[in-house]
Amino acid sequence: MDGGYESIGLSSSNVSGMSLTDYYMFCLMGKYIIRVSDAHSIQNSDITNIATAISGISSNSQVKAIAVANTPDGYPYYAVVDTTGQFGSNPSLLYKFDGTTFTSVALPAGMMGATNIFTHPGQVTADTLILIGSSMSGSVTYLSVDGGANWTSITTPMPNMNISDVDFSPNWVSSMPASNGMAMIVPGSGVSIDLGATWTTIGLQNNGGALNPDDPNTVVGTMGRGVVVSTTGAAGPYSIAPNYGLEAVTIKKISRTASKGIFYLATRAGLAYTTAYTDTAVVGYDKWNSPYGSFPVNNVGDDAGITAVAIDPSDSLHVIAGYSNGFAVTTTGVTGFAKRKSFGL
Repeated sequence: MDGGYESIGLSSSNVSGMSLTDYYMFCLMGKYIIRVSDAHSIQNSDITNIATAISGISSNSQVKAIAVANTPDGYPYYAVVDTTGQFGSNPSLLYKFDGTTFTSVALPAGMMGATNIFTHPGQVTADTLILIGSSMSGSVTYLSVDGGANWTSITTPMPNMNISDVDFSPNWVSSMPASNGMAMIVPGSGVSIDLGATWTTIGLQNNGGALNPDDPNTVVGTMGRGVVVSTTGAAGPYSIAPNYGLEAVTIKKISRTASKGIFYLATRAGLAYTTAYTDTAVVGYDKWNSPYGSFPVNNVGDDAGITAVAIDPSDSLHVIAGYSNGFAVTTTGVTGFAKRKSFGL
């Protein structure tokens, strides 16, 4: 999927959803489902207008979500469709498209409408479905292993917290036999590798996490203002990972002590520190990693990064770093930062 941009001449609303397989990218634009491939330019057969392809629905119908089989032709796929044309939070229905015909798929008993759908990313049949919808009691999640013929309720780790991602790697199959290498993730809540039967609490705040495709025990996520990594599974513990590529980070403030050659940078990705800023023998991001520096500095900043930093001109160990939720102070150098309350100022 590395081709250039292509105009398809549709005066539609913004993209409402996407799905990617080994063969295609599917793009949802209002009432259109568009199949995109590097192999050829977009043809008429790659554009599906659900308002004309699905009998009896409103001309203003919108496609909300899609789950696609990992096949060379991109079929079958399952689409969640708002058939009312009234937009908003109206309940949506589920349809299966086999490449020729849309067929209605019955929702689980008690589900008032569907909101999102996933399928096993490595499955050519797309028979394994995870459907999220609404009910009288709130959000509900169901599993089907036979293409929607039968549904089983899944209890997620926290009420009304929905699955946001379904990942797969062939290297996970041996360690995830129940799901054949598939992991379901509820951000800030849990990860399941057995089709929702059990959940491992994810040791992150309300942020997404990604499992390493070679080793599912290596999990990468975000916490505070930096990237964090666990090498012992989703539960953690997590340690902050070095940030590389300062040229890709907005620098808000540079503070230095000329006599000591110490530099601190306030950036949108956290606080950076180095003693080798002007040392031409140390190149690239080596300046910002041990033994010369650190980026981001632990225990400083939040999701918005660092706003400003200042070094005491008479004491290079005394540094103050400000950010959106307060400030941090050290009197012992880069390893001694402690948060201070801002008292609502």
